[in-house]
Amino acid sequence: MNHYLDNTDLDVADASLEPETVAVGESVSVTFGVATFGGEAAFTAGLLVDGEAVDTREGTIDGGADCVGFSGSEYEFTRAFDEPGEYDLAGQIEVDESLSAGDRESIGTVTVTE
Repeated sequence: MNHYLDNTDLDVADASLEPETVAVGESVSVTFGVATFGGEAAFTAGLLVDGEAVDTREGTIDGGADCVGFSGSEYEFTRAFDEPGEYDLAGQIEVDESLSAGDRESIGTVTVTE
């Protein structure tokens, strides 16, 4: 019989984006945590802009069940944009370079003005 601690299942948790509108050259801040329902794991947390990873951080999390909130570290990314437009931002958790035990979650759209 498998126990939930025998598997790794990580999720992007409590994601936020601030501010949602910036001028060219100004930065936005994206923050999210990592929640687990499974075994201990090493992972890569990343910020995606329009589906492309632009920044990553390595992390680890203890096994267990996060039924309320998250127990892992909180990750903060900042990003400035050189061109006006709308950009879709997402948080991503990869375990062993795969999303099968990780997660990808849309965080929101930032509007960059001139």
